[in-house]
Amino acid sequence: DNPNLEFVQWDISDVSQTQVVIDKLFCRFGHIDIIVNNAGVNVLTNNNGISEKERLVNETAFIHSVNVIGISEICKAVISKV
Repeated sequence: DNPNLEFVQWDISDVSQTQVVIDKLFCRFGHIDIIVNNAGVNVLTNNNGISEKERLVNETAFIHSVNVIGISEICKAVISKV
């Protein structure tokens, strides 16, 4: 119930969502004091009829899009506002 806090959930692997969310937060608060980049994924999947190589490429791309790119994009969007 604290009006000075905002908890946000979004798919950070979708880079287009990141700037929209950061813009909304800056409009509401005027600044961001703390970022808790608590995102991270790993996958445990079956092959779903695809080759092992294709599965590994898909999983690696997904993990990288969240664990590296997504977090970097959040930091970049916030820093660009400073």
